[in-house]
Amino acid sequence: MVIAIPHEGLGYLLIDLPDAGLLAQVLGEEDDQIRDIWRHLAQCCELASAPRDRVLTHVSEHSLLGQRLIEGDPPFDGSPRHLASQSPGTCALWRAMDDRAWRDYVALMDAYRSIHALAARLGVSLWSGQ
Repeated sequence: MVIAIPHEGLGYLLIDLPDAGLLAQVLGEEDDQIRDIWRHLAQCCELASAPRDRVLTHVSEHSLLGQRLIEGDPPFDGSPRHLASQSPGTCALWRAMDDRAWRDYVALMDAYRSIHALAARLGVSLWSGQ
């Protein structure tokens, strides 16, 4: 569900929502972890605030995310399981990560901050398409 877009945005994009069939097959805690990981990745690529037309160039119209965007719906539905907000299980997810996953996650957060700081210093829009 992750693609590289090195010349746009934060360098990657999620191209679909977590599959409901997969979520139905996993236990409650794993379901929450999948949602938390997806949510964090979505926040770091700014999926909810990225220009809709730019996201649609990368997302299949047949995907769940593509269908929502084509219908004019936001990627997140505002339900109690709202994928754009932090869930109470986030800290549990952090504790459950092995050391390598944790280092990768922290590196992602560091890259996010660095990219935004550099863009601000250079006066560059991350979604300008340049």
